[in-house]
Amino acid sequence: MFEKIAGYQDVKEELNRIRDWVLKREDIISKGAKLPRGIVFYGKPGNGKTLFLREFANSFDYPTITIESEGGDASKRIREAFLASKSNPFTLILIDEIDLLLSGKEDERALRLELDGVDSNPNVLVLATTNRISSLGDALRRNGRFDRTIFIGSPDRESRECLLRFYANKLGLSEEVDFAYLSRVIPSVSCAEIASIANDVFLRCGEKASTHDFEVSHKRIFEGDFSLRSSFDPSRASPEIAYHEVAHALLMHKYSEYFTFYEAKYKEGYQSGQATWFPTDERPKTSDYFLKDIEVSIAGHVMTKLKFHRLDAGCIDDLQNCRDNAARLVNKLGYLGSQYVLPWFNKDNRMETEASKRRNEKAIERIIRLAEKRVRKYLSAHMPQIDILARTMMEKGFIDSSDMERVMNPSDFALRRSSKRLSASLGAPIAVSHNDYEEFNW
Repeated sequence: MFEKIAGYQDVKEELNRIRDWVLKREDIISKGAKLPRGIVFYGKPGNGKTLFLREFANSFDYPTITIESEGGDASKRIREAFLASKSNPFTLILIDEIDLLLSGKEDERALRLELDGVDSNPNVLVLATTNRISSLGDALRRNGRFDRTIFIGSPDRESRECLLRFYANKLGLSEEVDFAYLSRVIPSVSCAEIASIANDVFLRCGEKASTHDFEVSHKRIFEGDFSLRSSFDPSRASPEIAYHEVAHALLMHKYSEYFTFYEAKYKEGYQSGQATWFPTDERPKTSDYFLKDIEVSIAGHVMTKLKFHRLDAGCIDDLQNCRDNAARLVNKLGYLGSQYVLPWFNKDNRMETEASKRRNEKAIERIIRLAEKRVRKYLSAHMPQIDILARTMMEKGFIDSSDMERVMNPSDFALRRSSKRLSASLGAPIAVSHNDYEEFNW
């Protein structure tokens, strides 16, 4: 069962459990227990709700009756379907997009009566799908009616990897593709979108596809990026933007346990840039994550001051993110102690004083200043690598994870030779005095 569906192991286990109950229903009912009467698969479009419904229904040898969602007099069609089911020992009734079927109160009432009314048929299991579970009232979802709701969400990282392998094998694509890496750098996609990516790869590249080809197809479908970076003009590339984005990228690489660096690039118009990362794993965010995120965010600001002795507008959003994370740590998470936590809207009749607010502001400032000091020290120590990465970005418009690995983990000879040559052309790194920053007592 479920050979056509990759991933979603928890959903498959639950459906297999329900299937076993149905097959043993006589023993279960004889002991006074009740089987589920209805199952609703819900979630966003494109994740396989209808496919799960069909595969689950096809795993039985029982007759099936489908109630179409569209058409006149839904109440009549519901009654006719349940009446027809009484001629069979056991029947599966399928309703795709049940929210379209139940367009009025009379339609919902008709379905409720058939599920657990006086004359209801106990030998029926109703399977339905919907994009909006809220469209089904509480009365319809209570025990004895649709008492099983199964969420089919966007695939997690493990399921994304399974889906990528599934569609790649189906199309006969190369087995040398790094599906584990791809599952991290294409988050928040549906099953249908993963199928579209694999299809685009096959149409463009045939069976000899690479990991990079999947990344390009992802950009083509989700970002409308059809240029393949062929139109980049190095003469318009700003050094400030390159160094700013490289600094973000370098801190992402440093904290790879939280951030998987993907690429840094110039945006259209060459007036700004963007450094992209993806979560290394899907664990909950901790205080350590927020501290590292502050350092990643402030890196561009520190780099601009360190290299060019001035600031640019690209730092505004970065600094605001630093401030938001530091405030979240102090005011909400109790990072410096529970006595620092500020309530929302003066809950519990607790009024905050100006003194407590100033105390928290000083704590937030200390966190940001310490992050700035740490980042400045790290960037200063890695200026040769930053010079190489910035020049690479100015030449081709972007750097990606392969560029980062090539520069941060090269042979010693290649790094020394590249550093000397590029330092001569870009200028020697600026000397940094750490006396500019005070020591913090926590």
